[in-house]
Amino acid sequence: GMGGHIYPLPPTGYGGVERVGAWWCDELSRRGHDVRIFGHPQSTCAHAGAIVPCYAQSDADGFGPSYRAQGDDLDIIHHNSDALPSPAMWTRANGEARPFVHTVHACVWHREVPCPVFLSHNQARWFGMTDDDDYQVAHNGFPIEQFTVQRDKEDFLLWCGSLRGCKAPEMAVQLAEETGERLLIIGPIQDSKYTDYPQRFAPGRGRIEYLGEMGNARLDYFRRAKAFLYTCSPDWMEGM
Repeated sequence: GMGGHIYPLPPTGYGGVERVGAWWCDELSRRGHDVRIFGHPQSTCAHAGAIVPCYAQSDADGFGPSYRAQGDDLDIIHHNSDALPSPAMWTRANGEARPFVHTVHACVWHREVPCPVFLSHNQARWFGMTDDDDYQVAHNGFPIEQFTVQRDKEDFLLWCGSLRGCKAPEMAVQLAEETGERLLIIGPIQDSKYTDYPQRFAPGRGRIEYLGEMGNARLDYFRRAKAFLYTCSPDWMEGM
């Protein structure tokens, strides 16, 4: 069972957690596992055995009843929501513990959750883990065949992600302004700090352009860009 997030699997636009989740479903299915998705009702993951509509942006227990009602026959549940997990997720309807793993995304985790898996050692340390603690780190993988190579790069830098304070797109803008480099920005605006970007960096008006949220078409820009800029604020621990 694959517990989802707030966007469909796979996402039509932005949705890093959902994109990775869809890749997991594809690979697990390829290896002969029966995968059931608990997630957004518009999920269309082709290799999933079933889609259980379950939408919970902020209410973690929105997943718990679905797990209990339709997940007691599952060998394991892999939870991937930013919402704070609850005991309803890792106990069966009869109260017994179920096999459960929780990939910790962003800033949500508490020590009562069994089997946490962090995305980086830095993220684990941010949550207070030390070398003496028994914790697991599994970096997000991706199907390399979807990222084609172009040897002759084009003259622009690329920043891609959700535009919010923890990911600090303004650092990329500052770099482009100081160096005179051309910069393309892709991603949804999720912070009022950046609501001026569509007008401020309208395409065709300057060396810095905001191209909007964009879906899989962003892969073409990864292929063509001469460099990808990864920025983050000091309190963003996930990918360090």
